[in-house]
Amino acid sequence: MIYFSRLDTLRFIAFFLVFWSHNYVPCFDQWMDAPWRVFLNPFFETGINGVHIFFVISGFLITFLLIKEHHLKGEISIGKFYLRRILRIWPLYYLIMILGLFVLPNLTSIFEFCGSYWMNLAFLNNFNVSESANCFSTHVVIAWSVAIEEQFYLIWPIVFHLFYKRNSLTKFCVAILFVSIIANQYFSYFSTISNLTYLMTGCLGALCYEKYQQRFNISFFKETKWLIFMIALLCFAMLYTAHSAFLKVLILPLLYLYLVLFAIVSNDSKQTYLSTLGKYTYGMYFYHPLISVFVRIAFDKIGIPYLNNGLNFALASTLALVLTGFISVFSYKYFEGYFLNLKAKLSVVKTRF
Repeated sequence: MIYFSRLDTLRFIAFFLVFWSHNYVPCFDQWMDAPWRVFLNPFFETGINGVHIFFVISGFLITFLLIKEHHLKGEISIGKFYLRRILRIWPLYYLIMILGLFVLPNLTSIFEFCGSYWMNLAFLNNFNVSESANCFSTHVVIAWSVAIEEQFYLIWPIVFHLFYKRNSLTKFCVAILFVSIIANQYFSYFSTISNLTYLMTGCLGALCYEKYQQRFNISFFKETKWLIFMIALLCFAMLYTAHSAFLKVLILPLLYLYLVLFAIVSNDSKQTYLSTLGKYTYGMYFYHPLISVFVRIAFDKIGIPYLNNGLNFALASTLALVLTGFISVFSYKYFEGYFLNLKAKLSVVKTRF
């Protein structure tokens, strides 16, 4: 069985970066107009970094598992790949869509939805974000990144099948990576082509790891981790103060891939609180905007002011985080778990449940 516990830890960190951006950053609203705020941008604009880490992880894992399947069977089953992705992604995705598009907007105007129904249902909502964001439908808008991953999953096994046997998959990934880096200058960061930078970085990481696995030395990562940490902090500070989109798409994907490879190489079977929580990050990602709104509604009902009150907003956010964890675990065990059991039966390469 293939299981990278430390990669689950990285998953939870990526989720928390998203949660921090959506919930804790408003606690610092009183600083938003300060002239020195620009230096705090790395701590305020974390959401997109969390999403991009998820993309690198997805690109790496999907490619790594396809490589393992090909080594075991001599080929990959594209049909079973699609079924596994459907069983993992669709149940929770469509539950949130039903709630966000049809149920909650009919219960209260707080959850008004003003986007495109068919684009959200067809995993094309990343092209509809600007329209949907005009009203309070964050719980649906957040699905834009899942839509990009689903579009990637639709194409990637076919590309893998066509290019891997010919030993030209790496060249294909590099070509798409360069196209995506250039496209970043002209397209929204919600667009699929812009985010292929991070997905292709993960794919290339898996291909390099598979080819040079014996050369990946845990001592190298342990000896350089603090140096890389300091370089990462410096890069984040420099990039966010300079607002250089081009530098971001050159440097940040490599930093994220370093984190993924460090998690893979230093992997052990030891479970920690963060690695355990990492199992539930798909649910946490989807549930947290909805739960955050309900917590704020509850604060309004009982008369606890949180707008322009950093301490109370932090309290509401912490409560939302705890509830998100509980609800995500419950969803994983009693809703998603049924579909995950079916998915496990279709898996050629066994992974953790």
